[in-house]
Amino acid sequence: MNFVSDDTQVTKSNCLTDEPLQSHDRLVPQDGNQVDDGSIPQSLQNDGSSVLTSDNILLSSFSPSGNSMPSDLAFSQISGHQVPFVKRSPVWRVTDAMDVFKEVPQQPHFHPLRQFLPALREGMALGLMCTFASAVEDIRKLSIADSTASLQEKIATLCHLDENGFSVQFMRCRLIKLLQIKSDHSNYIAEKEQLKAQLLEKTTSLSQIDERLEKKEQTIAELEEELGRARREAQKIMEEKEREDEELLRLKAADRSIEEACGVAELQFQSVLAELRHMRLS
Repeated sequence: MNFVSDDTQVTKSNCLTDEPLQSHDRLVPQDGNQVDDGSIPQSLQNDGSSVLTSDNILLSSFSPSGNSMPSDLAFSQISGHQVPFVKRSPVWRVTDAMDVFKEVPQQPHFHPLRQFLPALREGMALGLMCTFASAVEDIRKLSIADSTASLQEKIATLCHLDENGFSVQFMRCRLIKLLQIKSDHSNYIAEKEQLKAQLLEKTTSLSQIDERLEKKEQTIAELEEELGRARREAQKIMEEKEREDEELLRLKAADRSIEEACGVAELQFQSVLAELRHMRLS
């Protein structure tokens, strides 16, 4: 990403559009703030060939000669956007060569940097450029296992980059969508853990029920076996009873026969005895 300094007659190529950007030998007031000549110390006033700003006054106060320093106060432009610093650092060659700025062309304006001292702005701008490159790389490596805080941090980073003119709306919208999906996924995981706990509880309960049922079935089997033995013993006793009943009937029949025989014998005895008595009398 190339900048064109207003105080340098050099044509540089914009890496985003490959079109040359023509520089202009002029100074641009910051935010259009004009400085009243009456408020400018005599040592800071020049011959009127330059336009002074609050930045000029601040930096000129540190000049040994007391003259304004146009090269330090000139702004640069990028793709038509005025940025509040001059591109001097050799690090720009590194950032310009990054593939990310070819894949995702950017036209940052860095307007929020105007609230900082001019000497700090270029370094902060380079930091933002590197932050953008790192953010894109990190976003491409995102995983659903990443924390919600990590996604929120990346969204906040993109918001800060957006304030500085970076084109990050698409990535930010996608990240917000990913954050919602991550939230849903986290809820699903929580529900899954709850269901897992319930499943474990029910599985344990079912195992205990199965154990109790097995014991009862074992008891039933033992009782059924004992009942079978009792039934077999009862059958034997029944058969023995039948035999005894038959024997009892036989004995009773024999008793009746003997009783009858005894009665007959007694009658016969009486009959013979009566004959003997009758014979003696006669």
